[in-house]
Amino acid sequence: MKFNKNLENFLTNRPLFARFESAKYGIPILWKSKLNIDNASLSNIINFTNIKNRDISNDIVECFSFDYKLNPLWSKPFKKVAEFKSARAILTPDFSITSSMKEAQIIENTFKNRWLGCFYQQYSIDVIPTVSWGEKNTYDICSQGLVKYNPLAISTVCANDKKVFLEGFKYFINKFEPEYIICYGKIIEGMYGKIIQYDYEDVFSKNKKHEKIKLFDIPRLIEIQKSDVL
Repeated sequence: MKFNKNLENFLTNRPLFARFESAKYGIPILWKSKLNIDNASLSNIINFTNIKNRDISNDIVECFSFDYKLNPLWSKPFKKVAEFKSARAILTPDFSITSSMKEAQIIENTFKNRWLGCFYQQYSIDVIPTVSWGEKNTYDICSQGLVKYNPLAISTVCANDKKVFLEGFKYFINKFEPEYIICYGKIIEGMYGKIIQYDYEDVFSKNKKHEKIKLFDIPRLIEIQKSDVL
C-alpha cells in the first residue's frame, strides 16, 4: 500500500475547511441545519451502524453509542461519507463528556464532535449537532461551535444526576434557543421546548443486549412550554 503523506498530515492536523470558522479552543462552528421541525418529525431515525445497504433517504442517522464504536468515524472520516450523503440528516457523534474528565479531554471530544460535523457539511450532508455536558465548568467548552436557533440533539440515557442534567439543559436551551430538540431517551421532568423523543428501547433490542433493531418511526413530537415547568 502506497504511503500517503498528505492523508497522514490531514488525519494528524485535522485542518478546518476554508468555508468554516472556528470558535474558542479552535473548535469548528457548524452551519445551521436545513431540516425543519415538520420534516424532522416525519422522518425515521436509525443508528449509524445499521445503514449499510438500506434506503436512508428519509432517515436521520444518529451517532449515539460507546466511544469505542464512534472512534472509527474519527480515525477514518471518509469511510461513511458516501452512505451519509443519502440520509436526510446526520447527528454528530456523541463522544463522552463528563464532569470527571480533564479539561483537555472535554475540549478534545467536543472538537471531534464539531469537526466531524463540519467535515460532513463540506460534503453537502445536513448536520444536526449533538450536545452533552457535565457540571457548570463544562458549559463553556461544550457550547463552542454551536449557533443560535439550530436544532440540537441530546441524550438522557445516562443522565443519572437529574439536577446536573437539567441545569445544563436549561443553559443550552436558553442560550441557543433551538428550533427543536431531538431527545434520545426518556423526557426528564423539567425539560421544555419542541422535543422529538425516542426511547432507549427503540434503538436496542429487548431480547439481546445492545443489538440494534431496524428502522423505526420517531414516535412523537412533544411541545412543553417553558412556563409550564418553571
